[in-house]
Amino acid sequence: MAGDQITLKAGPANVGDAASGQVDNVVTLASGLAPIGTPGAIWNSVSRTLSWSTDSVAAQSSDAKQFTLRVEDAGPLSASLSSSGATGEARMVRTFPEEVIIKPGNPNSTCKLSGQPLVQAAPTPPAGITLSFANTVGFTVIDCDRNPNTTYPETLSVTIDVGQSIDPGAALYKISDGGGWSLIETAVIAGDTVTYSITDDGDLDQDKTPGTLRDPVALAIPPVAPSRVTQIPSLPMWLLGLLALAVGSLGYRRLRAA
Repeated sequence: MAGDQITLKAGPANVGDAASGQVDNVVTLASGLAPIGTPGAIWNSVSRTLSWSTDSVAAQSSDAKQFTLRVEDAGPLSASLSSSGATGEARMVRTFPEEVIIKPGNPNSTCKLSGQPLVQAAPTPPAGITLSFANTVGFTVIDCDRNPNTTYPETLSVTIDVGQSIDPGAALYKISDGGGWSLIETAVIAGDTVTYSITDDGDLDQDKTPGTLRDPVALAIPPVAPSRVTQIPSLPMWLLGLLALAVGSLGYRRLRAA
């Protein structure tokens, strides 16, 4: 996941007799990886390459370098090596802690998740909204009831576990295909999870095909509401005088009654 560190070993290897002559080595990193240490190599941030030269390689030996890389929020996780015409490539699969659990309201529902949740970098939110997590979580539910005479449209309870504590000030937002952000006011956040409901072909469903639901969401801090100053109305001076007089008279009558 983002922020993790991995180790990459790359370089020319000689499986035969000793070889002489300069070998130019270039490792190109995809956008999902960034170097932390570059021992014995030159890093070019524009071309995203680590380069070094090898003068000679002894028989049955190599000139492998070991690089420490950081996994970024988004982008492919791959690195390619070129050594004087010979090439190689290393690939990794990005994993995320996010988990999506659905609970249909109908106990006999045939709804099911299609594939794995889609986790990707969140778009820039509107002014005033601050991302609580760098990613959006999207999912697709298929095979729900399509028959309007039975249980269509179905409503599902969706729980997303993000794998770490959620800021207590965060809220859940739906992100439309057009890039619009809308607050899901009924979402409940507790610890690592956020739970809310979605109805087939309802406002939160991005796929208007009966029986299929799709809903990308993001956790973010809502805008701070402007503070309101309560105006206390003032009474005219003559009315204040009458009130004071009335209170004084009341006290006087009580004294006489005593």
